[in-house]
Amino acid sequence: MRLFILLATSLLFCSCSTRQVHDKFVGATSQRLLSYSIDHAMEALPNDDFEKLKGKTVFVRCHYLDPGDTSDYTTRRLEMELKSRFNISPIYTNDGADFVLDFFFNALATDNDSFGFELPSFPIPGVGALPAISVVNFDFYHGITEL
Repeated sequence: MRLFILLATSLLFCSCSTRQVHDKFVGATSQRLLSYSIDHAMEALPNDDFEKLKGKTVFVRCHYLDPGDTSDYTTRRLEMELKSRFNISPIYTNDGADFVLDFFFNALATDNDSFGFELPSFPIPGVGALPAISVVNFDFYHGITEL
């Protein structure tokens, strides 16, 4: 009997986690979240790695898994950070550059994560499935930039 009660209770309350990735950056919220995450990634560039390039000219090459709509913005934001924070002068051709810097972006997107507890959906013959009912649900919508 205890096993039946335990099984019934565990079926009643199921933990759920979902993730949705959007193909395009539509709307101001997703664009703002992505630009904030790009800003945070640029601010996290380590000082020690770039101090020795102070006053030098560099050619910046950015590599993306999917160049998409934001690659030019991200590249320009990186060049701006190099110039303003490290006094490095980006140039737009490899000719005449003191150094060539390659940056690899692992992730550049927005994600929508949701997790919580819900009552599972039950199929009813002739009616279809009733929707799952969320008891406690948390939604997170955030921008991610990794380089």
